[in-house]
Amino acid sequence: MGFDIGVSIDHLIFAELDAEKERRWDLTQANAEEFLQRYRQGNYSFTPMGVAQGWDPASYQRVARALVQMGYTHIAIGGLVRSQNTEIVRVLTAVQEVLRPGMQVHLFGVSRPDQVPTFMRLGITSFDSASRLRRAWMDGRRNYFLGDAAYSAIRIPEARALARKQHLDEHATIRMEQAAFATLRAFDRNEASLEATWEAAVAYAALSGKDTDRLKQDYRETLEVRPWQQCRCAICTEIGVEVIIFRGNNRNRRRGFHNTWQLYQHLQRIERHNGPPPEVVTQLTLEGEQVLDMEK
Repeated sequence: MGFDIGVSIDHLIFAELDAEKERRWDLTQANAEEFLQRYRQGNYSFTPMGVAQGWDPASYQRVARALVQMGYTHIAIGGLVRSQNTEIVRVLTAVQEVLRPGMQVHLFGVSRPDQVPTFMRLGITSFDSASRLRRAWMDGRRNYFLGDAAYSAIRIPEARALARKQHLDEHATIRMEQAAFATLRAFDRNEASLEATWEAAVAYAALSGKDTDRLKQDYRETLEVRPWQQCRCAICTEIGVEVIIFRGNNRNRRRGFHNTWQLYQHLQRIERHNGPPPEVVTQLTLEGEQVLDMEK
């Protein structure tokens, strides 16, 4: 199928599964061993990657040592998404002690750009995360990233559905929806004032029962900064203010791709200050389709 890397099947070890941790640890290691054997027998062209799971630095180090002894040159470390930075550093420090020169180490699911220089020094060469993509529509407040800042998208839900859900007059709700759209677009063209745009956006959002005090503050910040006008990505350049509107999948997914692009720009800034960055592997799962976008 043309993949560059194939990963052995692993089993997460959660604190809630403490009684199962040894069995899951053994199973992950056995899978990695069988995976490499089948890889060698099949004469495949992709690079095999073995996964290390654990519950403390010592358990991660043990399985990493085993993977190195099996012959893996690429190792992935999983199960650290919930962990604090200090915990991750302890695990990576322990794993680094058993690595051989030139080995590639991938960190599953951990997107913490500010920690990238530290992770690099501890042997991490790549990572993946859908966090920036998903926050475009799953975060309650911070949906649009620009540099180190994050802003709230302006929520304009579909009027008819909103009216049914909140038992509102449909025609009046549609008029407020249209007013919010029209004012926001006029604001983008410098044809409407900040106050008028802010009032229209807050008034419509209030119909859904949102916390208007918080919305007022968040929306004012977004409108005052106009972050979409400062971004040079293709999405913001082409659709303008539509990217900041929280509504349906089209806008929300595009905003997610914008966020992912912004993450890459952040990594490039890290490169300029700290040397070459790790290989960035951004894996996005969209409605059952998997998209793999690799940048070096």
